[in-house]
Amino acid sequence: VETRRVDVSEDDVKDVALSNDAFATASDDGAVAGWDLRTFSRAWRVERCHADGAQSARYRPGRDEHVLTAGRDAVVKLWDLRSLAAPLATFSGHHAAGARRRALMHPCWLDASTFAVGGEGTARLAVYDVASGRQTASLQIGSDCTALADVRASGAAAARLAVATEASGEVTLHERPDQA
Repeated sequence: VETRRVDVSEDDVKDVALSNDAFATASDDGAVAGWDLRTFSRAWRVERCHADGAQSARYRPGRDEHVLTAGRDAVVKLWDLRSLAAPLATFSGHHAAGARRRALMHPCWLDASTFAVGGEGTARLAVYDVASGRQTASLQIGSDCTALADVRASGAAAARLAVATEASGEVTLHERPDQA
């Protein structure tokens, strides 16, 4: 088994996301970068993508030229990798006013047009529609979300969200708010 080391940041790397031929990283210096898996060279980079550190990067399903990022600045941004001058869209409002904004936010794509993300100080998940830029649904979860995943079990009647919260040390399954 071959091991390959790629130096991606001088700061802590908080997330890695895979696409077909690349991977994206989010790091404490606020940068999000993409790396070609064939050559292990950097393909793109957004400096200071998020103030106070980038926490997450997620490729859009079926659209590897789009990356969703989240940071400690309490916003989620959608980037088009073909033009990195400014994000395509910015999503905010899922954090409570005055929240300490130190929690990890890892948005989860629900399909190619919607994503869910937890908000600090709200004890809920917010679902956003990318095309309109609006929040379309909300789910109370009892404590702040630290991680979530879209679960599509075979034979299940509906997709669910697996949600980890900071207070419980548990993972709970919830009906997706966009399908309720």
